[in-house]
Amino acid sequence: MPNVALRPAIAEDAEAVFTWRNDEEVRALSRDSKPVEWDDHLSWFSNCLVGANSESVWIIEYENISIGSGRITKYEEDDRAEISIVLSEEYRGNGYGSEALKQLVHIVRGMGRLPVAWVRPSNARSLAAFKRAGFDFANQLLELHHNE
Repeated sequence: MPNVALRPAIAEDAEAVFTWRNDEEVRALSRDSKPVEWDDHLSWFSNCLVGANSESVWIIEYENISIGSGRITKYEEDDRAEISIVLSEEYRGNGYGSEALKQLVHIVRGMGRLPVAWVRPSNARSLAAFKRAGFDFANQLLELHHNE
């Protein structure tokens, strides 16, 4: 398995995260498939860098190269935290995602929260990555819960 590392995002990562999020394939498989505008992205991204926010962004690295990002969104109504990832096109389908997901699960568990995810039924690659990372279907909406 590829040896990936996670680090908290910093302001200088804004452009890369913006590019990954607006990738055509990523948008097609996201909850919201509309392109994100730069100003909206910067506002959201800067809020994620403030440690006490409900969302945090993590940069996925392989051999000291930034290859994608992960996001953790804490649910306000209960102890769940949703995990999502996006990888640069050239790093998709090679196991980097499931390795990053395992690390994000560890972070979420360290927060005392239950890791969950939402994946489109048509997103076979992500479904496989999440399953390799220990997630399983919780219901027909394809919310995934991490099994421990």
